[in-house]
Amino acid sequence: DLEYASVYVKDLNGNQWMDVNPENTYHPGSLFKVITMITFLKMAESNMSILDQPVKYAEQLNPPTQTFNSKVITPGQTYKIKDLIYYMVVYSDNHATMLLHKYMDGKIFENVFTDLGLVKPDIYSNSYQLSVKDYSKFVSVLYDGSYLTGAASDFAISLLCESDFALGLTKELPKDIKIAHKFGEAGKPGNRELHESAIVYLNNRPYLVTIMTKGKQSE
Repeated sequence: DLEYASVYVKDLNGNQWMDVNPENTYHPGSLFKVITMITFLKMAESNMSILDQPVKYAEQLNPPTQTFNSKVITPGQTYKIKDLIYYMVVYSDNHATMLLHKYMDGKIFENVFTDLGLVKPDIYSNSYQLSVKDYSKFVSVLYDGSYLTGAASDFAISLLCESDFALGLTKELPKDIKIAHKFGEAGKPGNRELHESAIVYLNNRPYLVTIMTKGKQSE
């Protein structure tokens, strides 16, 4: 049962925007994966070879459980960093995410937040909260190419366009509308949060839509 929700919508080709319950904050959950992707692409600006660095999935990982599951990386296999990013973003694979965190520059991760005027996070904390408008900054800078190189921004958006999560915005939109999106879930059994942030290309005009919700999980 939904307890409360927040919405932020912005016309990315103009200055018009609107929000609902902007003061509420939420734990981003898997929306953090977009920020992890941005971090690696920022790392690649000074060391492009990092995206092709091979990483073996050697040890068994025990990531947080997810309600919405898709494809996951296979133990014993070797993947390039860019392949792990693909699994993390397109399939929201927590195994790939945990493996990437072993190679991520934590300082650059923190800088992504502070560079956008946000509070420095603790990646291991479950208490970090963001509003819909604050989270939307990460998606907005991918669209306008103001934080990463143009090529890196385009690559990031291309992965978001391949996200296979089909139970949120894509379920409600016509099939021919292009959407670059990522969902996130957080919380504990009985108290859940479900979010989605997207660029919706409506009539070739891009709109940024971020929806964050909290509610009680039915038995």
